[in-house]
Amino acid sequence: MQISPLSAAPRSSPSTTENFLRRQPLVQRVEHSLTRRRSGAIAMACVALVTLVQRRANYDSVLFMAWEAILCAGVILAAGCCHRLRTSLGQLPLRQGLEQRLNVATVILLLVAFASPWAINFLAKRCGVGNGSEIVMLGTLGWAGLSSALLGTRSRTVSLSVVCSGFVALFATLISDVASATWFAYAWVALCMWWLVGNHWEGLESRSAEHIDRSVGLRWTYLALVLVVFVGSTLAIGHRVPVWQRLRAELMPTSGGTTGKDSAARSGVGNGDALIAAKNHATSFGAVETDMFLDSEKPSLFDVFSDEFGEPKPKESVEQAQALSPQDVQSDEGKFSEANRSSSASEFGIERKPTERKALPEDLVSNALFFWQGGAHAHLAVERFHHFDGVTWTGAPITRAEASRAAKPGAIEVEQQSWFFAPGNKFASSLSPFRGAVAEAAKFTRYGSPIIPSRCGTKLWSIDQISRADFFHYDASDCLSMPGRERVPDYTMVRFVNGEIDLEKMEQLLQHCSPGKEHVGGAKTCQEELAELAHSYADETSRGWEQVRSVVEGLRREFRHRQGNVDTKHQTALEQFLQVRSGPSYLFATVAALMLEHLGYETRLVTGFYINPKHYVKADNEYAVQGSDVHVWLEINAGHGYWIPLEPTPGYRAPRTTASIWYQAMQARWEIAGCCLVASISLSILYLLRAWIFDLLCWCCAPALVVLSDRRRVRWTAWILDVRLSLLGRKRPRGAVLRKHLSASLNLPECQSNKVRTVLEASDCLLFGNRSSLSAEQRTSILELWRELTVAKLRKLRIVESPS
Repeated sequence: MQISPLSAAPRSSPSTTENFLRRQPLVQRVEHSLTRRRSGAIAMACVALVTLVQRRANYDSVLFMAWEAILCAGVILAAGCCHRLRTSLGQLPLRQGLEQRLNVATVILLLVAFASPWAINFLAKRCGVGNGSEIVMLGTLGWAGLSSALLGTRSRTVSLSVVCSGFVALFATLISDVASATWFAYAWVALCMWWLVGNHWEGLESRSAEHIDRSVGLRWTYLALVLVVFVGSTLAIGHRVPVWQRLRAELMPTSGGTTGKDSAARSGVGNGDALIAAKNHATSFGAVETDMFLDSEKPSLFDVFSDEFGEPKPKESVEQAQALSPQDVQSDEGKFSEANRSSSASEFGIERKPTERKALPEDLVSNALFFWQGGAHAHLAVERFHHFDGVTWTGAPITRAEASRAAKPGAIEVEQQSWFFAPGNKFASSLSPFRGAVAEAAKFTRYGSPIIPSRCGTKLWSIDQISRADFFHYDASDCLSMPGRERVPDYTMVRFVNGEIDLEKMEQLLQHCSPGKEHVGGAKTCQEELAELAHSYADETSRGWEQVRSVVEGLRREFRHRQGNVDTKHQTALEQFLQVRSGPSYLFATVAALMLEHLGYETRLVTGFYINPKHYVKADNEYAVQGSDVHVWLEINAGHGYWIPLEPTPGYRAPRTTASIWYQAMQARWEIAGCCLVASISLSILYLLRAWIFDLLCWCCAPALVVLSDRRRVRWTAWILDVRLSLLGRKRPRGAVLRKHLSASLNLPECQSNKVRTVLEASDCLLFGNRSSLSAEQRTSILELWRELTVAKLRKLRIVESPS
């Protein structure tokens, strides 16, 4: 690497490099070496933080992560400014005691930076997002590594920063859920090797070198060669090395995560050693059958829905019906008792009696039906209904053949633990609109039903030490239950591997799905208004996801969610809902289903629980599901046996979706094109005004010279003069001395010429001589050059070359 002077060197020196090496004091060379080490450490700390961000992106909110990054980075930079100002006090006539105050300010700012991840994570948890304490610890360690690299004044401090960033990068890679995370580890290792080699060369230079001829190109060639060999050998023999196999198994867990990654493992779940009957820290399946538990009263799902929405009104008339043959009827015998059925277990009426609203329980833990370990705003289904007669939703009758096919879940064994999946393992198909593997869990305490609440798109589930598939029943409506029991046993931990909705696959399925079966009847008085609403929302959109989303967003935009029941003395619930434009969630779901049915889509009503972020239990990093969390939404048939959940009720967050970067870019192509157009116009304006903007920045940054060392001042001053001459079209040729280039390009007045000469002579003495600081007059001259020699002024003073 060639070292070029900032100003003219003495003519007697044979070369700039030799002058720099022979005449520069050893302390300056060591300081130069420490600066380069610090730059490498900062780069490695940034890679470690990016690795952690990639891991946290699956759980944390992007907004909260951005707040944390801006706050921590800003506070650390402010601490760096205080630190630089403190080191410059020896050259400034400041009053006594300021150095101690700057020390205290630096320490306080660093403490704020280290505490910020914890405070922001606390706020994120209150909003239903956030991460576990160990992830926050990694974030704090990453910011500590960055601050050590930025503020370190000794080689040992910078080395400690490298150790911290290395731990964060490698650990975050090992606990990540995607294979691409390994590239961050490779990048950190490459930077670390570069840093170590650079430290070795800098050490040789500062100790014994008299003349160094270094080639940056050769160093990059060696690094590229080593990188190619490393990547090639990894791809060639990596699958045969046990260490790499283990690493890949940790990164791509087909079972939803090992005990080290599973979010439930932080509360002692997943060890599989003990059956603990503890309400707040249940770890496994506890089939407790003692009198102590049999005597306790538990709310059934019927009681929960009645408390929240009111009891359904009895039917005033009985419609004509035809009985099914005995072989087509699915028997309910032995499944669960009548007292513990949900709202009628086979029907859900939208005409309901008024109910009094109950205040939320003060003690979330003791009044919880069960606990959810996973993301907030999750929709956990309990029952699904396919047919609507204008008043009541009912389930479709299932034949014995269908029940036989649907009731037998499959099983696999992963690390000596049995995991179960839906019959046919349809979520493993390439057509599945659910992708990814999100590990979540449910802990049951006062839950009074044998139906296990689960997401739509559950790929796998497991209960510790349970290996028999006949413990579960998975019906054709994708409802998971434990047959032969009145309720899920207390202190049972059910672990899930859930997938997220793939927008691209879902759009493809909805575009090509066939029209649904006619399954909605009745509500004739509202059909015309519903059809008009459906067409107004769908507008000119083509069949598919855009049309479905338009209908759902129209409801969320123009209707208002209101708890409680509507007045049905003179009107039906649907008529009243369409008139007052407000109502409970089951009417939103019903109206959305009717409109989508009119457009040719098959839908079904879903009752279950919505994970409320306000019911977060910080001590156990889980959500307490209350009776007031019951909710109603709908699902749409995407074909091939896949159903997609939709959330039409305003105030409730839609199910989480994911998509590839290319798909998102294509969906936002017009917005991206507009941004590119605006960016192009902005860059053009900036290019035309570049000289004025550069002079404005120099004028604003001139007061910051006080925090820079004298060597950095003269270097920055020389760079600014070079840039200003380049903006005039007088770029300095390679190897030319700045002093001669200025005299050949500008016709400066005597006053400003003296200032430039004073600054250049001072830089010669400072960089190549034995002087260690500038005088007050020289600092003033530098400040005046920053502000006075603008590009506009230099344009008037430049020498115009006459054509030859």
